[in-house]
Amino acid sequence: ETGKLTRVTDYEGQDLWPMYSGDGSKVFYSSDRLTPGVPNIIVSPAGGGKPSLVTKHSSEGVRWPSISRDGSTIVYVLNGDLYTVKSTGGASTKVSILAYTDDKINNLSRLNLTNGATEIEISPDGKTLAFVNRGEIWTIPVAGGNATRITKNPARDYDIYWTKDSKSLIFSSDRNGNFDIFTVDVTTKVEKQLS
Repeated sequence: ETGKLTRVTDYEGQDLWPMYSGDGSKVFYSSDRLTPGVPNIIVSPAGGGKPSLVTKHSSEGVRWPSISRDGSTIVYVLNGDLYTVKSTGGASTKVSILAYTDDKINNLSRLNLTNGATEIEISPDGKTLAFVNRGEIWTIPVAGGNATRITKNPARDYDIYWTKDSKSLIFSSDRNGNFDIFTVDVTTKVEKQLS
């Protein structure tokens, strides 16, 4: 207001990120002046005077502080996390941030599997067709509809046979380095190794 400059600190180190209190009577800033080698938030009277600590961290330094519009709270970064502290001092509070993200891709892919099947088996009840395509086992209703992928493994699954109750498939796979026998429930997709 007056255009007069007033030196607030005479520290020869770094005093960074100055912030005025809501009423303009105090200046907050980050400095290691009172905690050598570890920057903390310090408050000094705006007209100059004795500084005092707002935060009291002993191993990691305070970075990028910002004060609320009313001057009651300061937020800052400490060791990669956000913290808040009352401008009057006291214990700092870590701010927990949970940010959900969307996948960058659509996890569902529509495939046209009209060719490339290497095996086909119809279930004993005559309702479901199982087939092997691209080394995976699929099922599809005999009446038509969408195919359902039953196995999902980078190894090759083959030699499919239905169980008598039409609820599971028995198959061979080299997923463990050997040719072993497995069973899979076609509803739950739970697999069990038999040999």
